[in-house]
Amino acid sequence: MTAQENLSGFGASGGASESVPQPQDFFEQNLGKFINYALSKGATYNEEEDILVFKGEVLAKPVKIYLREETYASLRPLSDIEIIREFRYLISRRNLERFRNYAASQGAYFDARGYLIYQGKVLSKADSEYIAQTEEEEQRLLTDEEIQAAFNNLVSYAEESEEGEGDE
Repeated sequence: MTAQENLSGFGASGGASESVPQPQDFFEQNLGKFINYALSKGATYNEEEDILVFKGEVLAKPVKIYLREETYASLRPLSDIEIIREFRYLISRRNLERFRNYAASQGAYFDARGYLIYQGKVLSKADSEYIAQTEEEEQRLLTDEEIQAAFNNLVSYAEESEEGEGDE
């Protein structure tokens, strides 16, 4: 049995392997699925500028580079669940970015450890603590009021914790 005969069941034939999907094929397929899902959720996509906008907020620019570098989109077909997860991730990333910008506008900063510091107090030690996101919140952009409330809640919690330590 020759090497060619040995591979015949896996897409190798006498000439070019037309039936074997190439990475670019996976990428184009995944890009189409991702864009279609985003559009079904109310997003808009500007193909010329490669920008995905959702409710007035830019979620990804450029979309193709995000999908190519941040996902497995070039390596294999993504499942519907993975497509949904990537879209939700972009929303939660944008919510987090807006929260960080608001916190900075209030005088907070992030130290070398990544802790959120405000008026000398540690407000949060992990990204997941900045904004508690329920499954429903992952599917939408938070309002400015919700962003402000999340920051104010962290400040209040830090003040209450400090007062509680002083009582002991």
